[in-house]
Amino acid sequence: MSKGVLLLITAFFSLMPIFSLASTNKKEVGEELFQRGYSLFLKEDFKTSFNLFLEACKKGNGRGCAAVGIMYEDGLGVSRDYKQALNFFSKACKMGVAVGCYNLGTMYYHGKGVPIDYRKALELFTKSCDLEYADACNDLGFIYTQGQGVNINYTKAIALFKKACDLGSFSGCNNLGVMYENGISVHKDVKKAWELYSKACEKNVALGCANLASLYYRGIYVEKNVERALDLWKKACKLGNQEACTQVEKAKREMQKVPSPFGLTVGVTSEEEFKEIVKNKGWKIAKSGYRVIKNDIVNPNVTGYKIVGIPLEKLKSAYFWFFKGKLMKIDYRLRESMDKSTFYMYYDLLKNKYGNPLSYTPPKLKDGRALWKVGGIEIELYSPWVTTITYLSYTDPNLYSQAAESDKAIYEEQTRRKAKSLEGM
Repeated sequence: MSKGVLLLITAFFSLMPIFSLASTNKKEVGEELFQRGYSLFLKEDFKTSFNLFLEACKKGNGRGCAAVGIMYEDGLGVSRDYKQALNFFSKACKMGVAVGCYNLGTMYYHGKGVPIDYRKALELFTKSCDLEYADACNDLGFIYTQGQGVNINYTKAIALFKKACDLGSFSGCNNLGVMYENGISVHKDVKKAWELYSKACEKNVALGCANLASLYYRGIYVEKNVERALDLWKKACKLGNQEACTQVEKAKREMQKVPSPFGLTVGVTSEEEFKEIVKNKGWKIAKSGYRVIKNDIVNPNVTGYKIVGIPLEKLKSAYFWFFKGKLMKIDYRLRESMDKSTFYMYYDLLKNKYGNPLSYTPPKLKDGRALWKVGGIEIELYSPWVTTITYLSYTDPNLYSQAAESDKAIYEEQTRRKAKSLEGM
């Protein structure tokens, strides 16, 4: 199950319903032992709390059995033992303890101490959800979206995510938001998605914060607000969402007015995002392939694309270079005339947008060149005096340097191999 969706509950006690106690002394003693164990568990005295939970379980206290299972699963106060965890979760589940059924289900889902069995996990999550355990309802909904051990059923998933959200699983709120934002088996409602993401994020669900950030960044339902998106991605990143950490850098660059021609940002845009932009804008990939280092030696880490159909004035051709899947350089080749009017036109446009360049040489009986550095990105306008082409490039110098080192290493390795193959000739 994807990260952030299936939550293994370790400190579950505060979420447990309080069962009415039978009048028998044994059950009262079991509850008292459980409460004492819980108090010591919170103080991280795991060894003593384990013993108290074990005694509570022996007295017929289902929550005590579930607690023992958790401590065996996580190795708290006792050596980790998945088989013992399975045993105690099973006892708790048979006693009608929802969290026991849920954690037993997670063991079957992940294959801890048993082979992975989605059908068994489905059965146990269903029982736990029927006992009103919120996280079980959420994870059951997720299973129905993935078709694991059951046919995909988005309608049922929506009902389960809603129940989970209502019961207090804020991951369930986030997942319900995803369904509303994308209109999956429900009328598309971005406002509803925004409300659900907000609710999840307030309760520190990383995916909720990340999805909310995306709405602010794209200006969907709410006004585009990169600063707000950045704050939300930072929160999601701190909560453990790695994709959000990447988006933090993207938002920072945009706030620094980093150049993003046609929504493409060197050092940030991935190869997959690039292809999606090309498709959405109606451009065409005329040619693609690995960068040739020399002769028949290529670098598979560097991929280039020649794109046609870009509505840029005086454009002759456009090339986009990626290093290990990240946009490294944009290279526009522009038609130039003898009076260098194209160079001067783009120089004025770039100066108005990014200010005075770091260096500037006008194309008068010599090569013309202007260089800007904006947010770590180098923008170069270059017009050789004797050609009819002006070059405009956007480069991430860090990626460009890494690609050059990669070229060198691959070339040396291939050269050594060829030399070795000739030894026996």
